Formats: sequence, C-alpha cells, structure tokens
Amino acid sequence: QFKVKLYISDFFHSENYNYEKQYDVTIANILLNTIIELKDKLISSLKPNGTLILSGILNEQGSKLIEVFSPDIAISIIDRKEGWLLIKGKKD
Repeated sequence: QFKVKLYISDFFHSENYNYEKQYDVTIANILLNTIIELKDKLISSLKPNGTLILSGILNEQGSKLIEVFSPDIAISIIDRKEGWLLIKGKKD
C-alpha cells in the first residue's frame, strides 16, 4: 500500500516557497521559458533519487530543455502526443 501526500507550491512567489522541503516527485506543467527560469528551484525541490516530471513543452523545444537541465539532472523525453512532450528527470 502506498501513501501519497500532495503539496501544491507556488514557485512564482518565492517568498512563500520552502527551499528546505524536498519531495519524491515534483511536477510542472508550464511553458519552456518559465521552466528554465525555475530550474534551480525545481531541482532543489527533489529528494535524492527524486523524479521531476515536466510537461507543457512543445516538440521543437525539447532539445533546448534537455540542454539546459542535463548538466544537473538525468533527463529525457518519455512521451510525445499531439505536438507536446512529457519529460522525466531523475536526481542523483
């Protein structure tokens, strides 16, 4: 049996974001430029071995996102649908 707790955080208002809290999974469904701006916050939100799920990325933007994130996290495209990508990152 799995126990799931859901936390919703507003990365846009960083004064409300608890930088010390880390999660097994962080999900962001936002546009590329915003995801890139929030890269450090998104990665720091993960526990070791944590998973980052990103969506809201167009097919033609996938390589840019992977280029930006790959120095800091293992990241790859896991699905494509109707011009959109689902991207998964894994923190060491």
